[in-house]
Amino acid sequence: MSAQNSKEIQKLLQAEKKAHEIVQKARGYRTQKLKDAKTDAAADIEAYKKKKEEDFSKTKNADSGSNTKAEAEAEESAKSELAEIKKAGEKAEKDVLKKLIDEVLTPKPIVHINA
Repeated sequence: MSAQNSKEIQKLLQAEKKAHEIVQKARGYRTQKLKDAKTDAAADIEAYKKKKEEDFSKTKNADSGSNTKAEAEAEESAKSELAEIKKAGEKAEKDVLKKLIDEVLTPKPIVHINA
């Protein structure tokens, strides 16, 4: 009976050892899967980040181009308005000088109100 108990105990110990090995393999498999998932997630995050940075860069460049275009249009508008003002000034310059000289050189006697 003792030999049979000894064999059964040995069987139980072997079964326990085998179960322990299976549990260790499962833990190792789980750990490896978690590491793989973490690595894949990091790669996905990096790809997403790179894509968003490229989109932002494209948008920024597009906006920059439209600002440059708006600045050029404003510059052109200012130049044309300045040219019109200069033309008007040159056109009226002779009349203004003539009126100024006439007013300075032609005396108009006016009695002061306190006199």
